Amino acid sequence: KFHFATSLVFVQCISNSIFAKGALLVLGGRTGQKVPWHLFALAAGSYVAAMLCSNMALQYVSYPTQVLVKSCKPVSVLLLGIIIAGKRYPLVRYLCVGLIVGGAAIFLYPKDKPAVAKMEGNELVGNLFLAGSLLCDGLTGALQEK
Repeated sequence: KFHFATSLVFVQCISNSIFAKGALLVLGGRTGQKVPWHLFALAAGSYVAAMLCSNMALQYVSYPTQVLVKSCKPVSVLLLGIIIAGKRYPLVRYLCVGLIVGGAAIFLYPKDKPAVAKMEGNELVGNLFLAGSLLCDGLTGALQEK
């Protein structure tokens, strides 16, 4: 089991900040875009929450399960992009997302596994963390597109 989720997220955030500062120095500062601080703060908060939920899930589900569930991230980005940012996507985007979800479902639910498998309490908690992570990922994507 993975027990250092919060520490890992902290190190990731520090690393991201150092990289961003370096990129700003190399590229010469601001890009000219004016992002309202509240949108920036929401996007940053949802990004950190998604990382926390994803890493916390590793205490309850296996890494392959986490990777397969997180591969469905385009679904949440697509749906929240439509709902929050009012985006319209071409039909091919919906088809690609459907193929990704279909592929993940094939691996998560093989034919030899019972159709209704009883989920243990810990696994349920892990899946709830993964659902929260997907929701936060979708929110981050929608805010970035706005």
